[in-house]
Amino acid sequence: EKFWKIEDIDYKIKIQSEEEKYCESHFQNTYRRDEHGRFIVEMPGKDVERLGESKDLAVRRLNQFFYLFTPIRP
Repeated sequence: EKFWKIEDIDYKIKIQSEEEKYCESHFQNTYRRDEHGRFIVEMPGKDVERLGESKDLAVRRLNQFFYLFTPIRP
């Protein structure tokens, strides 16, 4: 038994990456529970200043998405 205590690796310690730390922090700062007990978490987003000129591309992709799911196409 003493051998196992000495040789036991503490597998419960988990080193988190920066991304995992950010996700945990974001969850802790933005979550809430609704009336049914479900978790509601805000979607993480980028600062407006960091978005750049991506609006046109996003609008085109959204329009393509709508086109693909339109039942009757002209």
